[in-house]
Amino acid sequence: MRTFLVLLGKELRSFFLSPVAWVVLALFMAISGLSFSWAINHLREKPQMQSIVEWTFVPRWFWYYYPFLFPLITMRLFAEEQKLGTLESLLTAPVRVVQV
Repeated sequence: MRTFLVLLGKELRSFFLSPVAWVVLALFMAISGLSFSWAINHLREKPQMQSIVEWTFVPRWFWYYYPFLFPLITMRLFAEEQKLGTLESLLTAPVRVVQV
């Protein structure tokens, strides 16, 4: 577990040193804010049977941007590994996928 935490800390530090991470974070926060604002405005019109959590996270359109958000994060990390020449050793190491 200690190895995982050390690697996680290294990856997060290297990720947030680039402007890509801040752009991805800003996009995520903007979309989440719009979704929450829309849910509040909809619930303000008249009393509803569902809670704010259901109006914010249950609709399908809320989950549509995740297929675009996650590749933005992982493509940068894989490109950095390939640029450093450590991708081959990372993918052929005798470790489980969870550890990678």
